[in-house]
Amino acid sequence: DASAAGAGADYDAVLDTLSYALDAASTLIPSKAFRTKSLELIASALDRVWNATAAVLAAAKRHAACKLVHCRQLLGDDRGVADVIVRLLDAPRLQGGEAGDDGALLGLQLCFDIVDSGDRAFVAKVAGHIPKCGDEEEGTQQSRSQPSSSQEGTNGADGAGDNHDNHSDDVPRTPEQKIHFQNSHRVLTGGFTSELSLSFLYKHSNADRFIMTHLKKALEERGMGRNSLLHHCAVCAHGYLNAGTTNDSFLRDHLDWMKKASNWAKFSATASMGVIHASHTTEAMTLLEP
Repeated sequence: DASAAGAGADYDAVLDTLSYALDAASTLIPSKAFRTKSLELIASALDRVWNATAAVLAAAKRHAACKLVHCRQLLGDDRGVADVIVRLLDAPRLQGGEAGDDGALLGLQLCFDIVDSGDRAFVAKVAGHIPKCGDEEEGTQQSRSQPSSSQEGTNGADGAGDNHDNHSDDVPRTPEQKIHFQNSHRVLTGGFTSELSLSFLYKHSNADRFIMTHLKKALEERGMGRNSLLHHCAVCAHGYLNAGTTNDSFLRDHLDWMKKASNWAKFSATASMGVIHASHTTEAMTLLEP
């Protein structure tokens, strides 16, 4: 803490030390209470580095922001994570120039990292603390800024009024800044990562359809088409060939052949469709239709 607070501190060395402490605390400390206390102290030190004066290099601040988000995520502090992301997304407004754009891009990258952690409940909580900056949100803000007479009386009696969960909702932002916030919600809760993954696997799939065609033909010519074990192996092979690509054209063209699966092999045949359409959740019910 003393090094982080010092005006002439070597922030690179401080961040290296804090990074080592973060890794050690998250992997080597068995006691949950002691680990939580250690992570809280590390988060406090990282926050000091990130909020230090302008003398700190932008690269050091970005490094501190990444480690701070990771540390607060380990602590389950969804609001703290959202605070860091919002400040990074607001960087074009606060800093301007290339430095601000880099901060906004880093904020979006951190959104991807949070989604990759796999904790959907935590991701939803983080998204709930980030302003949406959409048309609906603007309409809500305008309605809030024009309360009725009865609401004015209530607010006058209660004081300053309620604080909204999404902070900085009333901050004016340019269309470009609003796009950054909308993209952050698209990454966190809009399924954008799944879209990217499916698009990449589909475009780079080198599976040869004729492999399955020749395999099916060979089994039928040798009188093995009715062998449930070989049929099961062929269906599983097709699933692995097209895993995650959403390309199930061969099975749809040969539904009668697929229906030859018997007993427990029917479950594997159905599961192979899930392997092919992994993460394709937006049209899950349509895919399951006859």
